[in-house]
Amino acid sequence: MRAPSREDLVHWSGLAAIVAGIGLIAGQMCFWLVVPESGAARQDRETLVFVTALIWLATHALLAAAIAGVYSQVFRRIGAFGGAGAVMAVSGSIGLCCYVFFLFPELIGFRPDTIDKAQVAPALQAIGELGAAGLVGGLFLLALTMLVTRVFAPMACALVVAGALVAPFGLEDLQWLALGSLLAGAGVAWMGLLLTSGKTPAARPARSSWPRPARDRQFRF
Repeated sequence: MRAPSREDLVHWSGLAAIVAGIGLIAGQMCFWLVVPESGAARQDRETLVFVTALIWLATHALLAAAIAGVYSQVFRRIGAFGGAGAVMAVSGSIGLCCYVFFLFPELIGFRPDTIDKAQVAPALQAIGELGAAGLVGGLFLLALTMLVTRVFAPMACALVVAGALVAPFGLEDLQWLALGSLLAGAGVAWMGLLLTSGKTPAARPARSSWPRPARDRQFRF
């Protein structure tokens, strides 16, 4: 059995990005139905809370792999800010994975008449909040750096940047959180499609406004 090639790893990270992007959207839609304000029956919300947790657990695990895969393609050209964004985003995804995983024992004790009174340990709550902040901030910084340098998928990066900017408003209104998840999820899935189709940054050099060396006798825009 041969070891996976670099192209195989890129392809797999692209698949992870596609699934993670869809998961960001699907998980947020399920969460919308879980909260009491949705008007859904409590029995339905009891079932959906497990579905939502499973989606988030898988999504953030795949998202960490997807971000690492994208970063491996562009790290030479996005500098320290992009690298910091990638580290923040991966760390945030892992933190959210831990948060959801350790939240499962709490979910087991939920009943239709108590699902609205979830009690989360302060330490676990802090992990979830730090993870969310790291993921949103990291995705914003990484995607913005890639957008400015135009090394890969500028339109997809623009969607992720917009989603990261909108998502924090979800602390006050879940509609903004849903919109941010939709935008970011679409952008991440778009990047995944490009990676799986072989349109990697290595295969398509970044655009630049700086002239090439004089010996090339041409300018590149």
